[in-house]
Amino acid sequence: MSALLKYSVIHFSLFFEQKISFKIYPTFIIHSVLGKELKQLSCIFRNKECSECPVKFTCPYSYIFETPVKKDDKVFLGRNKAPHPYVISSENYLNEETDNIKLELTMFGETIKYLPYIYYALLKAGARGVFRERVKYTIKEVYVNNCNILKADGNIDMEFEQSRWQLEKPDHEILNDESIIEVLFLSPLRLKYRGKYGEDFKFEDLLNAINRRLAFICYLYGNYNEEIYNTCVYDFEEIERRLKWLDLNYYSSRQKTAIKLGGVIGSIRVKGRFDKSVLSLLKAAELFHVGKNPSFGLGKVKMKIIEVE
Repeated sequence: MSALLKYSVIHFSLFFEQKISFKIYPTFIIHSVLGKELKQLSCIFRNKECSECPVKFTCPYSYIFETPVKKDDKVFLGRNKAPHPYVISSENYLNEETDNIKLELTMFGETIKYLPYIYYALLKAGARGVFRERVKYTIKEVYVNNCNILKADGNIDMEFEQSRWQLEKPDHEILNDESIIEVLFLSPLRLKYRGKYGEDFKFEDLLNAINRRLAFICYLYGNYNEEIYNTCVYDFEEIERRLKWLDLNYYSSRQKTAIKLGGVIGSIRVKGRFDKSVLSLLKAAELFHVGKNPSFGLGKVKMKIIEVE
């Protein structure tokens, strides 16, 4: 079996009691308040560190935000944490003035069983208020597969089907030699090239990074096949690059200091032969992001296919 991952995309509509302006990247705020409230909601051993907790592999907070791995895990030998089972994104931007947030949460595999915990954690955060001003918000809609799953009694309807992503096997090219693919980096992409984060990476490096991420998350949350690394054949040339580096400020409660989570935004265009495997890789990046810190909302991309007449 090729690489396969079930997933669910959940759309939350958060409405604030007054207009707000984002001085911090919106998904950073959501990541912070969600983690705090989910831990308070889930933790039953408050005197223990997550790494020492006997329920660390099943606790909603630990599973989603800490994501520990077993010491004898063959893929993550030498590591104590794995890629998180979700990504978040938002249509809102820095310094935007608005009274609502459109939040998109993508949950991988069996992680969907924790959706009620996520929902109630977001509810609690809204009741407490966010930012220094403690601005409160309410959740008015929760959509999955174009259906509102927020019931009249305020609970979540979990009777919905998950979507499926699967890595396509190489096939005859489905686009002609004059086809162009444009990849838009909608949130900062943190991708290492020659040991450093920057914008000098090649398009092939991007595809390889997507490949590596998929191997890990499919192994953890879906179906994994080592052939994922050897599936795609690349035959293209880069014809346009419009990239710039964007630094975002983030306060790390763990490190007790402000840090920068910078990355690349903009676009790259390539021309060549693109088979189903390459297109399915790029589709996966649209869904599951790529690069470092995707759980903070970074590494979101969008693919456009441009037919040349």
